Amino acid sequence: GDLVSRWLDPVLENELVYETLLAYLQNDLDVGRTSRVLKLHPNSTRYRLTRLEKAVGAPLRRPSTIAALHLALLAHGSGGDREVEAQLA
Repeated sequence: GDLVSRWLDPVLENELVYETLLAYLQNDLDVGRTSRVLKLHPNSTRYRLTRLEKAVGAPLRRPSTIAALHLALLAHGSGGDREVEAQLA
């Protein structure tokens, strides 16, 4: 729907930002772990996350931003979080 598009369209426009968001959510919002999974320097991960914030127009430190992005990804079918998907099913 419109809410999914509002959150995901800006993210899907940039493959690196999208990849970083998925890894960030899958690694419990831990920049260090996300960086290791993506084989990036933590500063590069932070830069990508800043680009994500600019794209969606909301700070990632706000729980509602994380919730909206996570739910939008689940609705889109690309949440990557089987545990949450099972709880919602």
